[in-house]
Amino acid sequence: MVDLLNTPEIRAAFGARDMWQVIEQVSSNELGGAVNAKKHRALGRAATKIFDWLARRAHGTVSLGSVAGIGGTSDQDLVSAAMQWITASASTMDSAT
Repeated sequence: MVDLLNTPEIRAAFGARDMWQVIEQVSSNELGGAVNAKKHRALGRAATKIFDWLARRAHGTVSLGSVAGIGGTSDQDLVSAAMQWITASASTMDSAT
């Protein structure tokens, strides 16, 4: 799906610069409502870091993030991810921005 959504022809058909704008367009035009994809991407990135930090604490030095290619999450990364989560969660608008 990522490859399909990133093809230049698909992006051009929706007037989008990236696959996320394609998703927002389809959501808005075809599925009855816009979703704040930017907010949900930010929440997903923050959650990945938070869960990586938690997993390393639960399993010693094993880092699930390292397996996923995001590297180990430090304590400072955890604080940063928590702040990103709070900021994204504070957004009450549920429409695309």
